[in-house]
Amino acid sequence: MMMMMMMMMMMIVMIYRSGACQTYTRLKVNKCCKWCSCPLPSLRHLFQECPHFEAKRRDLARELELDSTFWASVPRVTSKSGWVCYSASPSFEERSWMLVATVRLGAFIARENFTPTERVTSIR
Repeated sequence: MMMMMMMMMMMIVMIYRSGACQTYTRLKVNKCCKWCSCPLPSLRHLFQECPHFEAKRRDLARELELDSTFWASVPRVTSKSGWVCYSASPSFEERSWMLVATVRLGAFIARENFTPTERVTSIR
């Protein structure tokens, strides 16, 4: 059971890191965010703006000692895949903690909101 849960979590992280999360913007479906009614919510919206994930962003920032402006200032590539660019910080250690935070938030969002795209599920 524990092994199955770990494999599922690894799959969720892979989906997030590969940018393969289904969102209404990606699917070109005219729907609003199920939590805050934002029109056509993208992964970036959920990652940076949606109030539903604010507590998780705040908890991760506190736990990993990130600057309070971190979530609002990350570039698009970070919110979509967890990549942390060199320009985010000159410190390797700080960029490492930023990476941990972005992947944890991305996996949390993916687990709660998305399924793999058809292309990802067809790859075995």
